[in-house]
Amino acid sequence: MVKKGQAAMEYLMTYGWAILVIVIVLAALLYLGVFNVGSRTPEQCNFQVGILCTSAKVTTTTTSLTLRNGLGQRMNVCSILCDDTRRTSGADYLTTIATEGGTVLSCTSPPVDAIGSNAVDVGEEKTLQQANGGCIDSSTTPATVAVGGKYRGKVYITYYLAGDTSGDSLRVAEGDLQTTIQVG
Repeated sequence: MVKKGQAAMEYLMTYGWAILVIVIVLAALLYLGVFNVGSRTPEQCNFQVGILCTSAKVTTTTTSLTLRNGLGQRMNVCSILCDDTRRTSGADYLTTIATEGGTVLSCTSPPVDAIGSNAVDVGEEKTLQQANGGCIDSSTTPATVAVGGKYRGKVYITYYLAGDTSGDSLRVAEGDLQTTIQVG
């Protein structure tokens, strides 16, 4: 009986030490940040087919998107808004996103040059910048993400196409934005 007890104790001690070593290694890896996926999350900016977002930069004071127009007509961008709330479509969809943060996201057709040189010709790639940050949170107030923090949400651009008439509705392109907030 003593030999069976001794064998059981040796078995438990051997595997106990092995488990302790594994726990120490995992703790060291956690401490070194090996499992911190947040720092390796890719930055992305995606829109519907026809609008390619090649880069995005969000600071505490501006939102900049580099867009390539593949829509087949010149696109006149009126405004840029990023929102960390996932909106759903519906009757008030355009109105909801067009009045976020107290800024009316609209323009006339042909559009007023609301955000600088806003015409993006077919195949052209252009960086457009919206002052005042443009990023809001779920309570429609400016998002308070610290410099170096991750921002993840929707990004909307309002625009007209070159062939649109004054009676046509303002167009909205919805995209996904994930980026690091930079110094303004």
